[in-house]
Amino acid sequence: MIKKAIFLYCVLSVNVAYPSVMTRENIALDNARKAMIDNDIKTFWEDGVTAMFDVIPKKNRDVDILRDYNKNELYANKKYLGKEVRISGRAIEIKSDLSGNGIIELGSRMNGSGVRLRVDGNSEYALNLSRGDLVDMVCTQGRYIMGVPEFKGCTPTIDIVKDITRKATNAKEYQAMTYAIFMANKDQLMNPCVASDAECLVAINSLIDLDEQAFNKNVASYIISNKQEIERKFGKMSK
Repeated sequence: MIKKAIFLYCVLSVNVAYPSVMTRENIALDNARKAMIDNDIKTFWEDGVTAMFDVIPKKNRDVDILRDYNKNELYANKKYLGKEVRISGRAIEIKSDLSGNGIIELGSRMNGSGVRLRVDGNSEYALNLSRGDLVDMVCTQGRYIMGVPEFKGCTPTIDIVKDITRKATNAKEYQAMTYAIFMANKDQLMNPCVASDAECLVAINSLIDLDEQAFNKNVASYIISNKQEIERKFGKMSK
């Protein structure tokens, strides 16, 4: 996993422009960007700590939500209601309410339904679900009604991940950050990053694993020493 501190280090502001003919450096930079994005996505789905997706709430299993309510309703209400909550569980029932919106009941065949998610009836995610499928959604409104935790304003987590990924790919901050990481370690990264994004990621992580503090310091020193060059390429750095 590329360390969060590096992702947050540089905040810059304009689109990067490449020449029409791709140079080795351009290819290496593109592979470095792809490698770090793909790695962050993989780390997120494995429940690891990421930089890009830290705005998404930590996952709560439906069984844990139910356990909290069975243990102490006051505590559970304080934990879940009025909060943005990421919820995961198996779909045991997928149905429509009187307004045509969707209802996804999470639970198990043995214990029946437990947590209820209300979703847009036209959501492709909901339309393509089947009983037994794993559901992963972020919901914004919750209530506890007749012994059932119910959540509304639910969006598929995968849609949020795709949206963040799209924005990060086009973000000037991200383009500048990967440029600084690559250029600060150009001698070690050029060949593997030209070869492929997979080899590039291995090389970056090898440098971090070797000495993370030195890696971070090296990138920071490059940014300080090459501030004018970076600002020419990406725009003025914010403080």
